[in-house]
Amino acid sequence: MDAEELRTKVEQLVARSQEAILDASHRLAEGITKEANRNVPPVAEDVTQMVDDAFDFAQKVIAEQRKLVTEVLRTVGDTLEGAAESATATARKVAGKAPGAKKPKKAPAKKAPAKKAPTKKKAAAKKAPAKKKAGS
Repeated sequence: MDAEELRTKVEQLVARSQEAILDASHRLAEGITKEANRNVPPVAEDVTQMVDDAFDFAQKVIAEQRKLVTEVLRTVGDTLEGAAESATATARKVAGKAPGAKKPKKAPAKKAPAKKAPTKKKAAAKKAPAKKKAGS
């Protein structure tokens, strides 16, 4: 499985998970609405108590959502960590760098000789003919 296939599968899994959570949220909201309509008295005698109850309820819901999100993030983090370790191990195998494998030694790089700048040619100087020795 190459990286693109893995990415596609993870995206599909995330999309399915989000759909399942949204579906469950809608069902929960419908159930709460039905129960609230059945149990809420038409006129609250103590408005202050009603406000306190609403905020207490909201606080409990938020606390539960915090637990859910924390657990989801922990699970996703653990899964990604495992996937990263697996990908690293696979990459090492493919590259031949598995733990315990000997690394090939690199040959020292050869240096190219430095290029010499072209020299200017001087006009040839005329040499005086060599003197002959007397008596030859």
